[in-house]
Amino acid sequence: MRKIRDILRLRLAGGLSIRQINASTKVSIGSIQKLLSQAGALKLSWPLPDDLDDVQLARLFYPGADTRSSTRFQIPDWPVVHQELKRPGMTKLLLWEEYTQQYPNRCFSYSQFCDRYRHWRGLQKRSMRQYHYSVPHQYVGEKLELHAGDSLLTIYYGQQIVATHVRSRRPGITSEAGHMPTRHRKHMQWTPGRLKSWARDIGPEVLQWVDGQLKSRTHPEQAYRVCLGLLNLSREYPAQRLNAACKIANDASLQRLKQIKSILKSNRDRLPQQLELQAELPQQHENIRGPRNYH
Repeated sequence: MRKIRDILRLRLAGGLSIRQINASTKVSIGSIQKLLSQAGALKLSWPLPDDLDDVQLARLFYPGADTRSSTRFQIPDWPVVHQELKRPGMTKLLLWEEYTQQYPNRCFSYSQFCDRYRHWRGLQKRSMRQYHYSVPHQYVGEKLELHAGDSLLTIYYGQQIVATHVRSRRPGITSEAGHMPTRHRKHMQWTPGRLKSWARDIGPEVLQWVDGQLKSRTHPEQAYRVCLGLLNLSREYPAQRLNAACKIANDASLQRLKQIKSILKSNRDRLPQQLELQAELPQQHENIRGPRNYH
């Protein structure tokens, strides 16, 4: 790990103070003190032995760490980093030091760590605008936080995980039936085909109104509730009346269920249809005078 060598060189060869080393390396004072204390216990001096490579050096100070070397950096778990930063007293510097101790030979510098974390946060804000993921219904209206990994999305309420979703690559809605209230879960047992089949049994105008509702939504599931509300009216009113009310609604482009209920309650569907009268006045009549009657 480059930071271990730098700290040892600056202290053992350069004679710098801990604060000067802190200013140069950006490693916290506490970590520098701990590392120098370990170096003293190991009786290390400068220059270090030629056969002490980075892997061996890292193992001396961090025996439980992953000390493998690589030309590729180890990517931090950004959702975990983001969540840890909410804890009182936690800072990016402390998290970076934990990260470097875990991967001492393939870790980002502190400035790289901060820059990539800032970039990750920006991506979360932009990429989630076109996606919608469900949470348990009791959290509707609460402020939640979504952490997006490469393949998994984790949603938090405070420090508690309340939902996870496999990450979708297509804009739209991702929902779990278990997150819905009981009455909504019952709606999910329906399909557009089942709804239209029921509507067809009641009458063609009912089918037209239901079909229009399903087509007017980006996702047909969003129309299930209103369609079921209409179809359930067949338990209160004869099919003929419901079909007549839907014809009035279709002709007048009425899209709201309460408008159809109003038609039924007011018995408007029972009124005779108004015929368009194109009455033609007679052209010959004893009371009609022509040009010859005027001088």
